[in-house]
Order: sequence, then structure tokens, then C-alpha cells
Amino acid sequence: MEDEDATKYVFYGQDLDPQDEAMRGDLVDFVRFFEPQIGDYKQTLMCQDKQGEFMGYSWFEKINLGVRANYGVFLRRRYWGSMAREASRMSFEWAFDSEKGLGVQEILAYSPWRWAVSHGEWLGMKVVDVIPSMCILDNVPRRIVYKEKPLDVTVLKITRAEFYGKLAT
Repeated sequence: MEDEDATKYVFYGQDLDPQDEAMRGDLVDFVRFFEPQIGDYKQTLMCQDKQGEFMGYSWFEKINLGVRANYGVFLRRRYWGSMAREASRMSFEWAFDSEKGLGVQEILAYSPWRWAVSHGEWLGMKVVDVIPSMCILDNVPRRIVYKEKPLDVTVLKITRAEFYGKLAT
């Protein structure tokens, strides 16, 4: 993520004092982000291309097995486009699979970034709501500000039935 200058896009919602801003997304912060909190189960899926090159990863958090999970994704810029969509599609298939994956019935995603929303829409996700300048982190509503500008957060959702209906077309 650091090589892609992308930590600011994944860790945008953190409450940091201005003097601590440089620590956003550093190794310690990165590990803490993916470390499950009490009662929170997280699953990270590594993505690689056919040559075994690391593409990035996707993750599911706030998982309620068999019910729902929140989705996040980071893929290196050179894999954006069809390869990124395929990696996310495969992550969704895994999450919906009740034998090998999480067996969830719906996946939610939250993002202030238009390109991330478009990525989710390509996968068949529907916009549920747009939360002005707000995001919920650790079940606490917080104002999201990036480069001193408040961000609106788009909430997307797809059900298992919608996903497999999209694949059938």
C-alpha cells in the first residue's frame, strides 16, 4: 500500500491528531487495522495473478457468519480494471459459498471514493444510502475529513441472489 501511495485511501476514517497523521497506515497501524477486535471476526484474502505476482488483497470484517459481512479491497494500480473486477468477483463467490467460505447472504461496502463505488456497482452492488460527511467506525458515528474536506460515504449492498443473478446474465 505504501508503494502505491494508497494508505490515505484505506485509512481515511481514522481519528488522528494532526501531529499523528504521518503514522496513518504505517506498519503498526496497518496491523492494528486488520487485527480483529473482541467479537469481530475478520478474513483477509490475498490475490495474485497467474504468474504468482502479488496483486493485493480483499478483506471481510464485521462478519456475521451465514448472514452478512462488510467488504474492503486494495489492489495495486497496475491491476485496476478487468483483473481487479475478477479478483473482487472471486472474493464475493468465496464469501457467499457456505461450504468453503463465509456463507453470507449479503455483503456491504462503504466508501467515500467514486472509483470504489463504481467498482462495487460493476459487481452488481446497489447504492443503499449516502451518508453526508459521516462514517461509522467501531459502531461510533464519526465525521470523515480528508485533506480538510468533509467526505460523503456511499453504502453499497449486494445479496447472494442478486450476485448469482448477475453472473447468470
